[in-house]
Amino acid sequence: MKILLSACAAAPAHGSEAYFGWSAFEALSRHHDVRVITSEWSKQLIINKIGKTDTARHFRFVGPPVRPIANRMLAKMESWRLNYSFNHNVDRTARVWMGEENFDLVHHVTYSTWRVASPLWQLPIPFFWGPIGGGEKMPLPFFGTMSLQARMFEICRMLSDQLSCRDPRVKLCATEACAVMASNVETQKVLMRLGTAADKISVLCPAHFSIQRIRKIQGMGRTNKSTGILKIFSGGSLEGRKGVSLSLQALAKAKRAGLQFRYVVGGGGPEARALRILALKLNLSKEIQFHNGFDGHEYFEKLQESHIFLLPSLRENAGLTLIEAMLCGALPIVAACGGPGDIVDSDVGLKVSATNPAEVIHKIAEILLRLDRDRKLLHSMGQKAKKRAEYKFSSENWLKQIELTYAKGFARFACSVKKRR
Repeated sequence: MKILLSACAAAPAHGSEAYFGWSAFEALSRHHDVRVITSEWSKQLIINKIGKTDTARHFRFVGPPVRPIANRMLAKMESWRLNYSFNHNVDRTARVWMGEENFDLVHHVTYSTWRVASPLWQLPIPFFWGPIGGGEKMPLPFFGTMSLQARMFEICRMLSDQLSCRDPRVKLCATEACAVMASNVETQKVLMRLGTAADKISVLCPAHFSIQRIRKIQGMGRTNKSTGILKIFSGGSLEGRKGVSLSLQALAKAKRAGLQFRYVVGGGGPEARALRILALKLNLSKEIQFHNGFDGHEYFEKLQESHIFLLPSLRENAGLTLIEAMLCGALPIVAACGGPGDIVDSDVGLKVSATNPAEVIHKIAEILLRLDRDRKLLHSMGQKAKKRAEYKFSSENWLKQIELTYAKGFARFACSVKKRR
């Protein structure tokens, strides 16, 4: 088939959203002829990856180049503006391209949020939306664990939810799509409240990896994990919603009970300064390494040598770093929320219910002490996590689910056309 892919973010090695868009292009291109409309800022990155000729053939770009913003909170705000702008202009570019080529379907993949409608459902071909997230809610009892800046951001997000629920463009996009893929169960519920028929919605994580990439990840820096102090890792942008302050308090509690560990925090962000201060206050400065973020080989070496991936994120769409850690055999400890709550089950990791901060801290400390005492259990669960991630998050498995979704969506589209005649 000839597929028109709409991806506000799509670029190799440039953050989660860009990865979701780029990996969708790469996976779909194995079976189909794919064309992509994406943002102008990714143009040079794509040219560097596949060359000018293939870029000109497969990609068209919308919007002005975007300057990088050092402040991550401001960068997040700017990304919202970019997404609105992209979806305002993508329809014109899509219609011009459709005049030149016969597309069988159009599929919007990024940004992966339900809040901003794609206008492409109005094209005279089947429209597919997702995987999209954004239905995750920050539990109110945990607002006090975040900085004022992070609390204000969450309040803005909640207001955005209310506005988007009332936006007729969002409702039309959700109801008129041939099929909608939700990143997690919480987003699935939001889509149903918007009026999307239950049989149109499937749950599909946007993160997936080719077999070649999986083998490459797993081949970087193998380490003997059976002995030594407990090595713990978390990665990604340090935002209040990620629950790192809870991890620090749990580690302090476990330390008082005798746990010896090294905790590597591999990422910067708006909460970094507050977390460093908290670590000093908790007397954890010797055990914790704060790092602005590891690149390439070094990043996967850190994951490979880690026993545990600890990130009790309270609001997370999918959890790309979580899946990468599982591929490296690190046992995940997460909060039972959002994407991570769907990804991790009792066979491959440990979930902590997000009841209240004190309970989460106590449970994480208890889990860490138990796993440190029982290294056989730690190793066996880490290996199960690795095998689960290899299968469930392979691009081959993702493609199978997409192909099934396309088939069902085409059947619905044919029925709707027949009814209109």
